[in-house]
Amino acid sequence: MHPPDPADPSAPAPRSADGVLSLLGASAFGGRRVGLELETGVLRASDGTPARFDGPDGIEALLARLRDEGGPWQEEVRERGRLVALRGGGASLTLEPGGQLELSTRARRDLCSLAAEVREGLARMARVAEDLDLWLVGGGLQPAHSEQVPWMPKARYAVMREYFARLGDAGRLAHTMMQRTLSVQVSLDFVDAEDAAELLRLAFWAAAPATAMFAASPFDGDDEAGVLSLRAMAWRRTDPARSGEVAGCARPESTLRDWVDYALDVPMMFRIRGEEYLPQHGASFRRVLEAGRWDDGARVTVEDLWNHMSGIFTDARIKRGLVELRSTDGQLPGDVLSVPAFWVGLLYDARARREAAELLRGPDANEREEALEDVGRFALSASWGGRPMIDVARGLLEVARGGLERRVASGEEAPEALAFLAPLERRLRQGRTPAEELLEAWRGPWRRRRERLVEALRFRP
Repeated sequence: MHPPDPADPSAPAPRSADGVLSLLGASAFGGRRVGLELETGVLRASDGTPARFDGPDGIEALLARLRDEGGPWQEEVRERGRLVALRGGGASLTLEPGGQLELSTRARRDLCSLAAEVREGLARMARVAEDLDLWLVGGGLQPAHSEQVPWMPKARYAVMREYFARLGDAGRLAHTMMQRTLSVQVSLDFVDAEDAAELLRLAFWAAAPATAMFAASPFDGDDEAGVLSLRAMAWRRTDPARSGEVAGCARPESTLRDWVDYALDVPMMFRIRGEEYLPQHGASFRRVLEAGRWDDGARVTVEDLWNHMSGIFTDARIKRGLVELRSTDGQLPGDVLSVPAFWVGLLYDARARREAAELLRGPDANEREEALEDVGRFALSASWGGRPMIDVARGLLEVARGGLERRVASGEEAPEALAFLAPLERRLRQGRTPAEELLEAWRGPWRRRRERLVEALRFRP
């Protein structure tokens, strides 16, 4: 979900945190819109290995076919002459470091119109992929070992690889994060700066329970990973400065200015000059912003600000006019829509927000940090400030369903939207996660055969 393009991205950036706050606090759409970013893996049908970029059955060929299909993605994005993304009408298909394709929807007023776009987009992608003997897969991690996964030819990713490698042990799973993780990210609109701060705070509080209930990455290649969300574990071992929770934004009294201060002090990874990505090795963006000039004398633009903030990967983050919720694994093909339904029910209803805040209030920053570490391993069997995580998850689902029911009653959602919560409701009644269902099948009827796992994760036309 992309906000409208700024009038002039080349305009000078504001030179103070207050100026940045005025930019970030403006609503993108002026109403309650919802968008989805869904990352899918792309595998070769012949042997189940990740697709390469080049060749007649490569990612670039897939993008070209999708462009020629006459669908919504007609605008090419090229880097050094290579086709790396498609856009159109506020939607996009973008390329992740290990060849994952991210489907990003338009901003939608309700869940059913969002669902229609997601289903149509996935069906088109899967059909065109199969014409090239490729398969699209879901879940929280590409079903392949790191040595099987190629790097895509985008300069941004080369700079990021180098940056994370310099972190040493703190970034030891950064390559796993970049090459193999798959997620379902939900974007929500906000009304003003106060609304944005409240959405962000609740998203951070709910991050550990959300990770737990949607855990769906228990495999490392064709081996059991020994955890239920390897995606969550990888993010926590990528860069502690730009992932997880932002403590200052999770305080009950936090404001959007707390996010601005955090964002300006996140160490820079890169600067974009023309088509070139220039490594910055952790330099201070705040210093550059306040000076108004880069070291080479070029002025700092609004586009520079957005580019810097695109390198923040916390469990929730502020984008221009949007809050993006990033704490959940990619889901099994039939379950994707349960993620936006959960977040919309929880955060787009005033009563649900109050009830969620009361349910989640209590654990301090250290206890939330402990929970975030534990849910990657144990999911619903973890604890939340001394309470069983399963109880917190069930409570949040009840709150989210109530919020969604009230949106249906007010005419903001169609009654069919309530059905999107069904997979989550079934599993929480059983006290299970998608990861545990996959493991049970893996150890039982699948007889630990990788091809059965791939079939379960496969999106079909």
